[in-house]
Amino acid sequence: MYKVQLTLTPEEAQILSAKAAPLGYSISKFLKLLIGREVLSHVEEDYPAYRMTPRMERKVRQAWREHKAGNTKRISSFSELAGV
Repeated sequence: MYKVQLTLTPEEAQILSAKAAPLGYSISKFLKLLIGREVLSHVEEDYPAYRMTPRMERKVRQAWREHKAGNTKRISSFSELAGV
């Protein structure tokens, strides 16, 4: 974990405080939120999302219905899945 120390002008602090207040955040918590958003946007750019085919979407919906109906079983290893 890294610790960062910033020196803000009174104007910068006032602007940040005004933006943080409606969220109930302090300036430091608001800055952490902004940094987190920036990191997330960078990660989303590096890892694109791919759309499922309609067939795969149907399979996922069916699997979810089975799970909600209690027709699934928790396994603790791949050997259980293979029936070994």
